[in-house]
Amino acid sequence: LDLTHASLETGFLDWKKTPGAPSTAHVVTRLDESGSLRSADLTLVGPTLSANGTATFVGGGALESLVMPSIHAGPLNDFGMTIRNQPGGGGQSIAINGRSLDGSGFGRRETGTNVQKPAQPGEPFHLAVKLDRLALREGVMLAPFALDASGVGRAPQSLSLSGNFATNETLSANISAADGKRRLIISTQDAGLLFKGLLGYTSMKGGHLDAQANMPAASASPQKGGIPDYAGELTIKDCTILNQPFLARIFSAGSPGGMFNLMNGDGIALDTVHIPFRITGDIIDIHDARASGPSIGITADGYIDRQGNQIALQGAVAPMYGINGLLGAIPIIGNILTSKKGEGIVGITYSLRGSLDQPTLSTNPLSVLTPGILRRIFEGTPRPPASAATPTQPAQPQPQPSTPPAH
Repeated sequence: LDLTHASLETGFLDWKKTPGAPSTAHVVTRLDESGSLRSADLTLVGPTLSANGTATFVGGGALESLVMPSIHAGPLNDFGMTIRNQPGGGGQSIAINGRSLDGSGFGRRETGTNVQKPAQPGEPFHLAVKLDRLALREGVMLAPFALDASGVGRAPQSLSLSGNFATNETLSANISAADGKRRLIISTQDAGLLFKGLLGYTSMKGGHLDAQANMPAASASPQKGGIPDYAGELTIKDCTILNQPFLARIFSAGSPGGMFNLMNGDGIALDTVHIPFRITGDIIDIHDARASGPSIGITADGYIDRQGNQIALQGAVAPMYGINGLLGAIPIIGNILTSKKGEGIVGITYSLRGSLDQPTLSTNPLSVLTPGILRRIFEGTPRPPASAATPTQPAQPQPQPSTPPAH
């Protein structure tokens, strides 16, 4: 087969062959006495692609196994893969081993109709990966990398993941099940590298990350009863936020001293970032999130719609939080003067809405004159769009601020 004019995609790998790139495929098939397909030897050759393997089939032409001992696709993919489908609905088993794999597409939003799934809905799966090197986005590497996961459909029931960044900081994740419930735990000593590699975010440096999330029982259906896929908390300690345009605008509104450090390239130090969250499908619901450091305090409530590429967050920025937030420790009086944990006596409310790539930021300077509990008049909690609501929990209309924000 001449594939020069064909377009090829490798699904879970961040590699494509565009039309015009020369390449060929050679296929040798074997049929049984009845003419049914039983096996096929495959060879793919091109300037950026080299692969070979054998596929076997059962009655009716269904794939039984695909063994590809050598796959080279682009500069970062050099591995072997074995896929086996168990008879009688026993599920699919995938094993990947080798020197390197390009995983830079793993953290990106799933778009289009050709997104590859590890298994069909309701079908059991087992995935085992062992690599010398896993390449993520922005040049981030995990070396070595190991993953073992099993579950049903797209829902993992068990997981064990480990890897090392180039800085010798470790990344680990696991899912354990007990009493019919599942719990996800993720930990790393370098949150900045994790976000950079998975999401392409370069605004964070360092930070010790711990994330814990409860998952519904394997028998629960997220479509019934409004059960989220994940509900938990993300905590990051001792990180630094580096310059990004919308972050600079927030910090300039709330922290002159912090802005000076930001513009000088030192970044803004945060002692603690705490984000409670609920994930249902493509909607990440954030509530009572807060971040604080010597020069600034921030709170946030709202949601992120990954499928719609939208963000809607509202909260407050407290300048010089190390001093501004001291009265928050005083019972009753502190609660009134500082509104809620993570805010100081003096704070400026903000709203961040629109595209995830270029959100629109607005602030309300009048809110600085309303200390503590009165400041909540200027705040609100954006609700996810109606399409993300469950049958038992319909989405509510988004509240608008009482006073139009000043841009």
